[in-house]
Amino acid sequence: MKERESGEPYPYAKPKTFEFLKAAIADGAHIELPYGLSEDEWVRRKNITGIYLSCDITKDELGKIYGLSRQRVDQIVAKTIVQLWENSGAYTRGTFPREMESGNPNSKHRLGIGRKKTFILMSSIKEGLDDKAIIERTGLNPDLVRQVIRRAGRNDLITTASAISKRAISALRVLPFEKYEERQEAIDQLGRGYLYRNKELFASLSEMAVLFGRKVQGARLAVVDAFVLELKGMCVPVGIMHERLEKANKERRYLFVWRGDYQRIKDKLSSKDSGETPGPSA
Repeated sequence: MKERESGEPYPYAKPKTFEFLKAAIADGAHIELPYGLSEDEWVRRKNITGIYLSCDITKDELGKIYGLSRQRVDQIVAKTIVQLWENSGAYTRGTFPREMESGNPNSKHRLGIGRKKTFILMSSIKEGLDDKAIIERTGLNPDLVRQVIRRAGRNDLITTASAISKRAISALRVLPFEKYEERQEAIDQLGRGYLYRNKELFASLSEMAVLFGRKVQGARLAVVDAFVLELKGMCVPVGIMHERLEKANKERRYLFVWRGDYQRIKDKLSSKDSGETPGPSA
């Protein structure tokens, strides 16, 4: 990591990081061996960091040279900068923060996949193809494709279960109560994993039944199905999740409603002055 004759050793470092590196090298921080590292490993890390910050290269491209993943290159560059800070003099440490930005501002929009594939990728996003179709068309890494889609502001093209569930929740939050079909479609798109991780967003069918003085837990399927139909007649979408019980060799159903619907009906019932309760009859 020695300075070029031009006086600009790291033209691809962010401005503050650039100034820090010049100060750290002036302190001899690159010479001192960090605790726990062999000399060969320290040289290797400095080389990786130096190449990334002095050349127009992406982390993917640099990773291929050293047989590393993009994430590992990112870790090495960030850690090396921290170790240089720790090796620096008191004045440098007091002037610059311990955590410096390691990004390459002049390469942040480069994908390292060639012009032809970049063109196909961006054209596909413009066409509105979903991530699976783009991955199949380009043969690119799925994570890279989804990263570019998000950068383009087209999260609606991502078809992972988590992304679909998040869009469904956003729809449930804004769709009017009267838009039953659209709300039911949204709740049908929720993935099992999302439901398990966000149980607080939903009410069980049993909770809903308690509002109307009904009991569905342990009831026959016909009774449960009749209650579900009555709720749907009130424009309350009901979600159904199936779970296979291998030991018992049977399937269990979990029925749930959007917590917003539950709360809305609960508030409506609470505000009633008369003893009448709207909704499914007992």
